[in-house]
Amino acid sequence: MKYLFIILNVREGEREHTHRVLHTTKANNVDFAAELYAARFWGDSFRYHCDDDEWYAWGGEISIRLEKVVEISEEKYLELSELFCA
Repeated sequence: MKYLFIILNVREGEREHTHRVLHTTKANNVDFAAELYAARFWGDSFRYHCDDDEWYAWGGEISIRLEKVVEISEEKYLELSELFCA
């Protein structure tokens, strides 16, 4: 099992914000697992390019870009899980 800390940039109309999520995967390729997570964040999406960045979109109003993915240890994952759920 691999433990990931993923940062997503989310645009909803004119509003822009950041999501930070913990994710586990059995995938060998961490980057692929993070892209798949971003692409399915709100269900099935379509991919498009904007300003040399790759985004995923749903219905024209919501767009998500994978900002960063970091593989972390199981101990760090559990520590952050407790912090987020506290």
